[in-house]
Formats: sequence, C-alpha cells, structure tokens
Amino acid sequence: MAKRTRQALWWVPWAFVGFFVVVVAVNGVMVGLALWTFPGLATEGAYEKGLAYNAALASARAQARLGWRVEAGYDAGAVTVRLADAAGRPISDARVSVRLRRPTRGGLDRAARAEPRGQGRYVAGLAAPLAGIWDLGVTVVRGTDSYRTARRIEVMP
Repeated sequence: MAKRTRQALWWVPWAFVGFFVVVVAVNGVMVGLALWTFPGLATEGAYEKGLAYNAALASARAQARLGWRVEAGYDAGAVTVRLADAAGRPISDARVSVRLRRPTRGGLDRAARAEPRGQGRYVAGLAAPLAGIWDLGVTVVRGTDSYRTARRIEVMP
C-alpha cells in the first residue's frame, strides 16, 4: 500500500520545484520592466532642498500673510497671470516669472518673464513643446514680498 501512495504522489516534488520556477520567472519579468521603464529622473540637490525645508515653511507663512490672489492659466502658447491683493485690488507693479515643467521627462522645461498688460494681468509667451500634463509655476516679486504658486495643467495638441 505504501508503494502505491508513493507512485500516486510522484508529482508533488515537481509541483514544489515548478512553483519556485514560476516565482523566479515573474520576479525576473518585474525587475526587467522596472529597469526598462525607469525614466532616470532624479531631484537635483535633494539634500540641499531638505535642509532648506524650514526656510520654505517660513516663506509659506509670509506668503499666506500677504493674502494675494494669483490666478494662472495656459492657452495657445501663452501663460496669463492675474494678480490681486488681499482687498481684491489688481497688482500691476510686480515682476512675474513663469515656468513650465514636464513632470515625466527632463530637458523640456521652459521659463519666461511675464509682461504687464494692466489691471493686474501679466502675459508670457511660452509654448509647451509637447501636449500632455505640465506643471505651471508662477513667481511674483513686489518689493521685498514674494509669492509662489504652482498647479498642474493639461496642454492640448
């Protein structure tokens, strides 16, 4: 009877080996995909940015005290920025710079200075080289005060 049981269970060691072969194969595919799809993007100066964290927090508190309202949008190769102070009055005497950054691919970033058009409106000609998702950053400087904001936009073809 014992011999018959051994003959009936001949496949158990092969199932055990087969299970581990499948696990190793799947892990190999996953490692290959991870290495093949990695874009190579890394944060430049990550350590220095980490050290500057307290300064960034202080800057954010100062920015919140200003109460400025900044609206920015992108349309047909131009970034339009509208500025207003805490009371809703247009800010027309500021320096405004804008930046388009591609979050998934390096080397495509664009930056420009926006020109005042009156009534708190500023425009910068800044064409995105590719359609898709971009990060739009706006920096406003007025005297000793500064304001930064960023938002994600979608550029249509």
